Amino acid sequence: METSKRIQKGIKEIPELFIIGRPDLTIVAFGSNDVDIFEVNDIMSSKGWHLNALQKPNR
Repeated sequence: METSKRIQKGIKEIPELFIIGRPDLTIVAFGSNDVDIFEVNDIMSSKGWHLNALQKPNR
């Protein structure tokens, strides 16, 4: 749970991103109205994060 809270805090610090829903457990969904979320996924993947890109369309 502490990791989930840290991830949520980090997402909230990025103005272009927003959290979807109210993540009470370890799954944190986020999106953006400003950037291509698949590009965010690619950048995070290059840094060792493994996300599930599930949104269509990508904005």
